[in-house]
Amino acid sequence: MEIELLNKLRIETESGIQKIFNELEKQSIEFGTDEFNGNNREEFIIKFDGFGIDLNENGEKEIIRVKLGIYLEDKDDIWVNSLEPIGDYLTLYDLKGEFIDEFITINKREIEFEIDFWIETLNKTVPKRYFKRNIPEYSLVSYVNHSIFLFQGKDFDGVLVFLKRCLDYLEISENKERIKSEYLDKVNSYLQSVFYYLKNNHLVDEEKIEKYDIVKRIKTKS
Repeated sequence: MEIELLNKLRIETESGIQKIFNELEKQSIEFGTDEFNGNNREEFIIKFDGFGIDLNENGEKEIIRVKLGIYLEDKDDIWVNSLEPIGDYLTLYDLKGEFIDEFITINKREIEFEIDFWIETLNKTVPKRYFKRNIPEYSLVSYVNHSIFLFQGKDFDGVLVFLKRCLDYLEISENKERIKSEYLDKVNSYLQSVFYYLKNNHLVDEEKIEKYDIVKRIKTKS
């Protein structure tokens, strides 16, 4: 089999996996799902795992298989070459190099939400004057902090209520315009992250999500 053809199919497959990732990312945002099964696309390490040949009933070559492995950095140095395998991407071609089909698998990892990260991030960016009760910005800070406190206590329905209050506050233009841009960016990222964590892990009632129209309102801040 010609080396030139195999190299061409390898390049196509390496390009194809990025297109698949783009589509999965788009679906995750559009539908509020977790198409990467708790993994972070930016952490993926893609390695070429080789070619394969499928034979027909007569033992003749019929299909070319091109396989890419999907890995994460193994910080505990358990796996070979410090790469933890979490999935793979397989493309199938006929003997002339015509595309037939593709398959991707991404194994599920435990989905975690680093609330301590957000506590530190928000505390670093919030202007200290926002803690004064006699200014309008105090309401937003109070809503955010209440959501964090309730998350730590695993009162996820309560978290959703305060996410709604944050959105209510920010949807009033004069309120939003007063908020310092750096803090506002972090708050928006926090609201989106904690909401999808609750939704994707089925920690809150879908009826409440629909009642508060959270999905549509969060998307406007994505």
